[in-house]
This record gives sequence, C-alpha cells and structure tokens, in this order.
Amino acid sequence: MRPEFVHSSVPRCGGTPCRQRGFGLPLAVFIITVLALIGAAMVALTRTGQESVASEIQSTRAFYAAESGAQIALTYVLPLAGGSIGVAGCNALAINPAFTTAGLEGCTASVTCSGQTVNGDEYYTLTSEGECRFGASGNTARRRIEIMARGP
Repeated sequence: MRPEFVHSSVPRCGGTPCRQRGFGLPLAVFIITVLALIGAAMVALTRTGQESVASEIQSTRAFYAAESGAQIALTYVLPLAGGSIGVAGCNALAINPAFTTAGLEGCTASVTCSGQTVNGDEYYTLTSEGECRFGASGNTARRRIEIMARGP
C-alpha cells in the first residue's frame, strides 16, 4: 500500500483549518479613502486659487478703467489747448465712458469732478470709479481713484 499525500492550500493546525483574520482588505479600503480625501482637498484648493487669480486680474482691470476714466475727464477739465472749464464747469461734469478696447472691454468708469478756488487758484478733484463684470454669476470688481489737479 502506498501512502496518499493530501495537498491542501488551507493551513492546518492540528488537523483542522486555522482561524485566519484578514487585515489586508480593511487596510486597502482605508488607504483608498485617505487618498480620495487628499485628492478632493487638492481639487478644492486649486479651484480657490484659480478664483483668486481671476478676481485679482479683474480688480486690476477695474483699476485701469478708473484711471482711464479719470484721464479722459482730466482732458475735459484741463484741455490740451490750454485753459480750463472752471470750477462751475467741473462741478457739473459727469462722465461715464464704456470701454470697448481690448483689455478693458466690458468695463465702465464713472467720473465726477469737484472744484474750488483758493486764493485765486483753481483746484480740481476728479473721482473715478472703474467697474468690470466677469463670470457667469455676474461678479463685479470695482476700484476707485482720485486725481487732484491745479488749474492754469
């Protein structure tokens, strides 16, 4: 009689299968969950960073719209040909240019002027507010500047 060899992949402890406890599956699920959370956090940070950059660009555009509006108004107050519109003309001045040039398209400016005479000299204060709308939600960036000038 030949001895029979039984080959089994189940480990045996004293003739009965040993009780095994798996740690691999819970560890894999935990690692996948942690990596998914890290990925989601990175996506959220990237989105926030992109929105911040876009907002900064629009804020810069609004500044240049305000500055351009003030420069346009300054040419009315103190024409290049000389002279000025006077304090009364300045106080009545209101300019609202809408820009169509590349870089400022979609931006507007609102400019007001206040003037006063001190010791025979005319002083003008131009206040310009630039505004640019952007995004599908209609976000707005606004910047305000003031220019002070002395008449001739």
